[in-house]
Amino acid sequence: MIDGPVLPLDLNAFAQSIGRTMTPHAERAGVQMTVLPAAEAPWVKGDRYLLERAVNQPALQCIEGLAARRQVSVEVSQRTRREAQR
Repeated sequence: MIDGPVLPLDLNAFAQSIGRTMTPHAERAGVQMTVLPAAEAPWVKGDRYLLERAVNQPALQCIEGLAARRQVSVEVSQRTRREAQR
C-alpha cells in the first residue's frame, strides 16, 4: 500500500540523497559510504518516503554491522524487465 504521493523520482538523485543521509552514521562507525550512480538517470514512479524507508534501514544495518575501515555502497543500475527476470 502506498501512503504518500506517487511521483516521478530520479533514482540517481535519490541515491545521492540516501548517501548524504547515511554518511554521518557511516563516519561515526568508521565506515566509508559511497554512491555509484547509473550512467543515465533511471526514473521511476513511487512514494519517496516509502522508498527512503526501504533503503535507509538496510543501509543503516550494514553500517552498524561492519567493522571500521569497510565500505557500504548504494548502486543505481538500469535493467529492462526481461533482464530483471533472469
